[in-house]
Amino acid sequence: DVNAATTLFDTALAYYSSHDRQRERAHALGGLGRCAIARSNWTEARRRLLASRDGAHAAGAATLEIAAYLALGDLDLHQRQVAQASRDYAQAHRLARAANDLGDSAAALAGEAHAAQQAGKLPDAKRLIEDALDIVEDQRAQITEPMLATEYFSTQRAYYDRAIDILMDLEQRHPGHGNATAALQMSERARARSLQELLARRTIRIDKNLDPALLDAEQTDEDTLRALAWRLAQLPASTHASEHASLQRQIDTASIAVDDARGRIRAASPRYAQFAHPKPLKLEAIMRLLDDNAIVLDYWLGERHSYVWTISRRGVRASVLPSRQRIDALARALRTQLVTPGVEQTTLPIEQLAARERDNLAATRKLASTLGQTVLGPLVLPSGAHLVAVIADGRLQQLPFAVLDESMHPAGTNATQSDFVYLPSIETLRGLRELPTPTGPRTQLAVFADPVFHANDPRLDGHEMAAGAPARAALRSASEADVSDLPALPHSGDEAREIAAMYIERDVDEMPASGIGT
Repeated sequence: DVNAATTLFDTALAYYSSHDRQRERAHALGGLGRCAIARSNWTEARRRLLASRDGAHAAGAATLEIAAYLALGDLDLHQRQVAQASRDYAQAHRLARAANDLGDSAAALAGEAHAAQQAGKLPDAKRLIEDALDIVEDQRAQITEPMLATEYFSTQRAYYDRAIDILMDLEQRHPGHGNATAALQMSERARARSLQELLARRTIRIDKNLDPALLDAEQTDEDTLRALAWRLAQLPASTHASEHASLQRQIDTASIAVDDARGRIRAASPRYAQFAHPKPLKLEAIMRLLDDNAIVLDYWLGERHSYVWTISRRGVRASVLPSRQRIDALARALRTQLVTPGVEQTTLPIEQLAARERDNLAATRKLASTLGQTVLGPLVLPSGAHLVAVIADGRLQQLPFAVLDESMHPAGTNATQSDFVYLPSIETLRGLRELPTPTGPRTQLAVFADPVFHANDPRLDGHEMAAGAPARAALRSASEADVSDLPALPHSGDEAREIAAMYIERDVDEMPASGIGT
């Protein structure tokens, strides 16, 4: 809430001004300047930010002075004063380096890259954004998103987004020089970074048999390395050379310890190591993994433009799509239509119910067609490509692409529809291909039948249903058919056992209801 923030900063400014607290006053002025930017009040924003910059400099508050220069750079870009923006970001970078402030150094470099891109200096922009990403990805820096506090680069994803945008601008200016492929590799770096963070926080587990002690040891060694690197960065220029050398030796030892810890993890679980610390993407190797009738669609939804790369055995082709905001809005509308079509009143005549059903279906098809034309329409798919592996992004991850593909082929046409599968990244494809291929016939079959509908079902045997089970949603389809309750279906269990006996020449193991999440 910009208005609420403005009120709070105004109150703080009045208080700190009356108590001659120059540092805090500079902070309040900077906050008011950023609020003014959010309201597009450029004159007030500049007045507040210049006052914050000068006050921070007088108070010796380097962090606040850097923040003021970064915000001034953002303001300059809003007003298309690109040369001045570049100067402001460059000054922020000089101050951040002097203060050993890695987070602000990365933000300032990314700001310079943005300004260079706006000025059409794409090689400079590429170099600057790569320098910023080197800091963000450096294991010694441990940059977190709260440290990336600028308007344009407030998340780590924004750095990759800018890098991809710059590379695709270079591709447009110099087609066929490999920049489109480099942009695809950059998107894979971004996905790998996200996966690394999930693994570090233990949010997901790729190998449940991996000893947690190995991961704890790796985390401890990484923390030690970062702490030593931070201490080295904080040493004043007057520090004796012997102290610098001592800390550098400790950093070298800590680096070896990290490598050793990762080596033990790689030996214990090559699959975990492959995802936690992936090797650079070799696109030619990925292309060789694809069959002649298979392609990969790799999507990246960006702030300015979105992109999709079509990968086949014959090569890579990049296509430009609308912004993330536009695609996400279309995907959100379609998903809402698919998931919550509305509960009909069963007392209505059948003709009216049928008419409403036709209207709902027509609305769904219209939304699917619009989104399909947006994200699939611009693509030139290789002939004979019937298997499509989709690496989705944003809200596209919540939708079945078969719905979009079907909407683009009206009933009665002879167009062949594709089979879609979904992957989180290209790296996953390589991992799947490296899994051992099963030999011999498969002898396992799972059949689901006779579900549990109620908490008092005797098969639960004292176990509770999942908390907050959405009974209303579970009964929605039944209510549309004028069914007020869902009784047990014991005969479906008998049918399941008979089906299983037809395919498996061995005893059938049954999982009791209490062993299944409801």
